[in-house]
Order: sequence, then C-alpha cells, then structure tokens
Amino acid sequence: VQGLDQSDLTLRIGTIAVISIFSAVLLLLLGIVLLRVVRNAKDQRRRAVTEIWRPLLAQCVVEVPDSLPALNYRDHLVLLYLWNHCYESIRGDAHDNLRELARRTGTLQFAKELLHARLLRRRLLAIVTLGHLQERSIWDDLVALLQSDNAFLSLVAAKALLRIDAPAAIPLLVPVMSRRKDWSPLKVVAMFESVGANLAAESIAKAACQAPPEISSRLIRHLGATQSQHALPPLRAMLQAGSPSDDVLAACLFLFGECSDPRDVAIIR
Repeated sequence: VQGLDQSDLTLRIGTIAVISIFSAVLLLLLGIVLLRVVRNAKDQRRRAVTEIWRPLLAQCVVEVPDSLPALNYRDHLVLLYLWNHCYESIRGDAHDNLRELARRTGTLQFAKELLHARLLRRRLLAIVTLGHLQERSIWDDLVALLQSDNAFLSLVAAKALLRIDAPAAIPLLVPVMSRRKDWSPLKVVAMFESVGANLAAESIAKAACQAPPEISSRLIRHLGATQSQHALPPLRAMLQAGSPSDDVLAACLFLFGECSDPRDVAIIR
C-alpha cells in the first residue's frame, strides 16, 4: 500500500509539472502573439499618419496648408520624426513654413513636455525638435545636459544650442569640448556643420589649444575636414607660446600641410 501511495504521489507531481510547463509555454506563445498584434497595429497606425502628414509637410516647401488634422499623443510622436526629417532635408524660407506648422499643431509645447520623458529616445527627439524651433526658453536645460554622462545626449544638446544661438553657445562649448574624452572629433566637426566651416574651425582650434594632448591632437587632425584657414591662427599662437607634445605637434604639422598656407613655412622649418 505504501508503494502504491508513493507511486500515486509521484504521478501527481509529474502531472502537475507537465501541466505547469504546458501552461507556461502556452502563456509565452500568447504573449508573443499579443506583442506581434500590438506591433502590427502600431506599424499600421504609423503608416497611416505618415500617409496623411508627408504630403502636408511637402506642401510647406511652398506654403503652410490651411487645414491641418487633429493629433493625439502617439500621432504627434510620429509627426515629430517626420517634421525633423523634413526640416533637415530642405533649405531656405521653407524652414519658416515648417516652424509655422509646428506652432499651429502645438508641437512646441508637446516637445517641451517630451524633454522630461523617461525614455531616452523621446528626450532626444524633443531636444532635436526644440533646437530646430530655436526655442530659447530651454537654454538652461540644454546647458545642464552638456555635463550628462550620456555622450550622445550631451552632443545632441550641444548641437541644439548651436542651432538656437551659435555665438552665445560657442563660448560654452569650447571648454566642454576640451574636457570630454567621449566626444568623437568626427561628431564634433559634424556638430558645427550648421554654423559654417569658418566658425567651426576657429571654435574647434580654440578648444584644441585648451585640451589635454590626447584630446587636442584628435581635434586638430579632424580640422582638415573643415577646409578653413580660420583654424590656423590659434594653433600658430599655441606653437609659438611653448613646446607642445609630439602628438599635438604632429597633428599641427598635418593640418598645416592640408591647408598649404605659405605663412606656415617658417614654423614648419
């Protein structure tokens, strides 16, 4: 009898284990199906919003449409991606039309609210949007983000500051560029594209003069991409003022060769 009881107990435990495993697998499959359904619904909604708003954004190249559709929270997120892509794809007076469209759709206030979102990608979207809108009220928030532990977040904030007010932003950015080892020089050069090659070259050169040798040499080598002579005066003054490290000196010589200014022959010799 005891043997039968033991066997019956083992059978019950085995049955419970099988049922539990089967239930777990079933729940997992249901979860996967549910996630796919939700994702497909989001994709369909995103495509629908894109089909509505892409022609309206394209019309802004000429004029702002008279009538604009209403937006809920998720639709507005999709619009922000489309709006920023369109803004960066066009030039000239069409930017004013896009800003007017943003004003009429409440995008300015919506982006300000996203600036404090928990999701990083939404905060980045807000920063890019507000930079394009040249929204001065978030200046202090962007300055604080320059010290963020997230290098990408700080770079996006720096680019937004340059878009809002480049002359005021550059004195703030020069010391930051000279300190941050996690800012790629290529990203720094790209960051200054919106302000013009000459101002970018001068600002990066000044940052290089203040930076530690390992950062300075990297910044100087990438100055060749700007093809601007405005980078040379700060570097000439630095070389005449003292003896830089071998890496910095090599980077300067490389840049002098790229720029081919006859005035640098004496320094090179």
